[in-house]
Amino acid sequence: MFKIDGQSAVSETYAKLVTLYGSDAAGITAGQVVMLDTADTTNGAGNSVKAADAEDSYLAFGVAAETTTAVGNLAIQVAGNRSDCTADSTAVIALGAAVGSGTTGGNGRIQLILGSTATATHFAVCVDDFSASTADGVIKIID
Repeated sequence: MFKIDGQSAVSETYAKLVTLYGSDAAGITAGQVVMLDTADTTNGAGNSVKAADAEDSYLAFGVAAETTTAVGNLAIQVAGNRSDCTADSTAVIALGAAVGSGTTGGNGRIQLILGSTATATHFAVCVDDFSASTADGVIKIID
């Protein structure tokens, strides 16, 4: 959502962040798609994340907003525009396309949704085109 403040006419793009426990021992990089880590219960079930390591995972829900180098708390963007995601290496992602988690070229990437199955879902929509293997576009994470 794009908002223009009625009082000062300041333009801003809406973003919603949450803080969860990042369970990747090697850390998570800002811009990586994250998914719930159902194996980690450090802060209770469903409160840990890792870089998405599955194609079109229904557990993927946001993008890391900061970089960590070890396990620990991590800010995750769960709504709004995000421009530092990297597309997987298989295809261009066009404006209006539904995107989910991808792993071609590395974990935590975004990709076109590959199909409609019980375990495939999108968490965002492309609002500025991506070239393959680049971070040259923008997604809007659906809240």
